[in-house]
Amino acid sequence: MDPPEGIEATPLDQMCCHWQATITGPVGSPYEGGLFYLYLQVPYSYPMCPPVVRFLTKILHPNVSRHGDVGIDSIHHNWSLALTISKVLISVQSLLTDPYCQVCMEPELGEMYVNDRERFEEVARAWTWRYAMHDVITPS
Repeated sequence: MDPPEGIEATPLDQMCCHWQATITGPVGSPYEGGLFYLYLQVPYSYPMCPPVVRFLTKILHPNVSRHGDVGIDSIHHNWSLALTISKVLISVQSLLTDPYCQVCMEPELGEMYVNDRERFEEVARAWTWRYAMHDVITPS
């Protein structure tokens, strides 16, 4: 199966308990043009228990804590055995275009998103530029 567009994931160990993933910021979002690194810790009890998902790249988002922890309802409260690593990452990517502000890891960001979307997008875009846009330098 091909990985979803804008998402790559690679296990870091033979047991597939530790993964590194990248998500490209979706077009039309304040994260557009950014490349975001994530770490997934998959428990031995997976798929009975969900993975822990954490952004390694700093990101300004209501559903991501200042420490990078991702708060998604499908992971924390409505986990399903049918959710694969790929589907978890698709859920994270979809949060970048459509934050879920009813339950936020950073409530003040959720409030800004709801009440002052223009300001939120301006600040999120600045963070994306600062932390997630890396110029690729190729050797001559």
